[in-house]
Amino acid sequence: MKRQLAPNTYWKEPGLKATILLKWTLFMAETQHCDPTLENQQGFKTEELESQIWDAVQADAFTYLAAALIQFHKHTHTSPISSFAQFVQFVPEQQQKEPLAEEFQLPILNMCDVLVRSLLTYASSKLRKIKQRQEDLLNDIPMLYSLIGVLYVLLPPERALQFWGATPTGETRGLSYMELTEMSTGKLPSFLQWAVWSTQVRDVDMTMALYDMLSGLAKGQKCSELTYNFLARGGGEVIPGSSLPSSTGSYNAGPSISWSTIFALLESWTSPAPSPCTNQPPSLATSFGGFSSLAISQPHPPTQQPPQHIPIGPKDVLLAQSFLRLLSTVAMSSVAVRLAISSNTQFRAIPTLVSLVPLGIPLELKGAIFDVLAAFCEPGAGVVGVDICKSVWTLMERVEVINVRAPVSGRAVGTGAVLLAPVNTIPFLNLLATLLHMPKRLSPRSLLADAEPLNTIPESLGQPYRLPGIGPYVSFMVDNFVERALAGWEIENLVQASEDGLLRRETVILLLIHPGFEVLARLLTNSPLQSTILSYIVNGIEGFEHELPSEEPYFLLTIIRVLCIIHRVLEIHDLFLDILVPILSEFDSTPFVGTVHSMSFYTRFDQALTYGTKYIPAIATYVIYPAYPELVLAVRIISQLSCSTSVMSLLILIERSPDSERILSSFRQLLDIDSLDDVDMAETTQSIVPVLVLQTEKPKSHWIKLSGSQSSTS
Repeated sequence: MKRQLAPNTYWKEPGLKATILLKWTLFMAETQHCDPTLENQQGFKTEELESQIWDAVQADAFTYLAAALIQFHKHTHTSPISSFAQFVQFVPEQQQKEPLAEEFQLPILNMCDVLVRSLLTYASSKLRKIKQRQEDLLNDIPMLYSLIGVLYVLLPPERALQFWGATPTGETRGLSYMELTEMSTGKLPSFLQWAVWSTQVRDVDMTMALYDMLSGLAKGQKCSELTYNFLARGGGEVIPGSSLPSSTGSYNAGPSISWSTIFALLESWTSPAPSPCTNQPPSLATSFGGFSSLAISQPHPPTQQPPQHIPIGPKDVLLAQSFLRLLSTVAMSSVAVRLAISSNTQFRAIPTLVSLVPLGIPLELKGAIFDVLAAFCEPGAGVVGVDICKSVWTLMERVEVINVRAPVSGRAVGTGAVLLAPVNTIPFLNLLATLLHMPKRLSPRSLLADAEPLNTIPESLGQPYRLPGIGPYVSFMVDNFVERALAGWEIENLVQASEDGLLRRETVILLLIHPGFEVLARLLTNSPLQSTILSYIVNGIEGFEHELPSEEPYFLLTIIRVLCIIHRVLEIHDLFLDILVPILSEFDSTPFVGTVHSMSFYTRFDQALTYGTKYIPAIATYVIYPAYPELVLAVRIISQLSCSTSVMSLLILIERSPDSERILSSFRQLLDIDSLDDVDMAETTQSIVPVLVLQTEKPKSHWIKLSGSQSSTS
């Protein structure tokens, strides 16, 4: 082994050689630690081991591992995972096209975890020497920080508990040897303490990498709360009251990280004169106040002004992304942290973040801000969480994140702060989707206790300058979140009300101001949205023929969403046309929907599919691609159409298709598949996209009486 890893031995991948050298040296160091009598033998001497660790680090072992994990991350995530290491160069062998098989993913991550823990346990003193030796020259220690952050982002939650001095539970798995070793040595909190206190504010690269590491170490509810408390103490002691050293050598300038530092910087960007937060926030052990600080009254949109340009350099953008990623992680992982930060009147987290969007900041930074806001708007935080969502809607309306006023003479009015660039448009659409809470996202306990309302939209949003609701946001690239809007629109409540014999006016109003109403209305008329959905059905087939899903992951997801939309529309358009539309004439619904149209204004979606001879055969054609099992949803759509009275020539349309033989063969193959899965269980199994599978049987008669109305609707 010594000869193969010698400095003059050539390897095709020097980074792989450096990684194996590091692993081998740590194995020797561990062996020497267990048997001190080996210290004077060849290969186990301390100076030899330190020299080999230095050689491995100098040969970019950390960079090689970080690049491998980032490449692995790109196959499972869409947003950047690291600021410092996101531009690391990949060797050709690392640029693999095929993702790692799922059964190998966790074992490889566990091996990397063992390597990192061994390094911090048996070579911590050498790392300190490397940092001092490389000061202002190389970036091996920042790369190590980013490597740790990336690793623990990819590992399951709560795997970093020992970095915070907590004991892992081991409930879902047995404790590893290195975890048991850490329980007696306590090396990980010491390393984290040293990393924080040896990082100076002026060192942007090191600070950026430190935030990258903290983002990974904050994954999980317990880790998130420990991270919050650590930054609430101003980056002081990792373990409160411990005897861990708080500074090392010349690094005695104080910590470079704290919540006060983060929000002071964000606040300084929103106003000419910075107003830093001087007081420390309360820890999670203390109670946090209400949400009155976010109870903002609905204002009129301000006069349109050019966005204020904020001079932010490229490194500052990466640094801001790193601490915004940390903020997003802790808010996503712990409801308690989410509420503690959002309710802190000194931070003004939500107003500050939203107010940054219309400013002249880089698009990458806007995307990171949208990711943070989405984390704060996740369901599960009860009534206070719904208030957060409503405040975000209100604030976005006030700063005009998009054009929110009604068009004047065909021209849209508003600032339109969100530019159509993927780096920030996709996070913005994700924020809009997160703001629409669905029953499936809530716990059964919350649903039974009615502890968290589903309506997250302020009732007067947009008034008096337009109709209330989120119409402008629906218009903004509606095809990207139309599926979520339809899935969360509980129009089936009308059927429940028919069984009770009474339908409250408030229930109908909630359905009208929900984005699902406007989306379905567009899909049932000759609108651009309907044309787009129908064109996706036909054009998507050509993409599969040219194997486009393997080159563009979003293509497959788009087609699946289109199929989900069609499936959902076919489920609920009867309820919309036969029940909801007639109800609109029973009371003054104009303030909520504008012009009230009769049933004849709309076209049933199954009937619209028959207007072109290609649409229904195209839906059936998706079954012929067995490599994408999600497309079997097309079978359910064909089943829906077979029961429709509007589709009289389903078989003829498919037989006339040039792919009719392949379609028939694929259906036969599906019928030949033996499955022991329970039918009901298979119906409700979650896929990679939210598919609402409620099969609503329409009663033969509906007698619904509106509260306060003297008439009934059949």
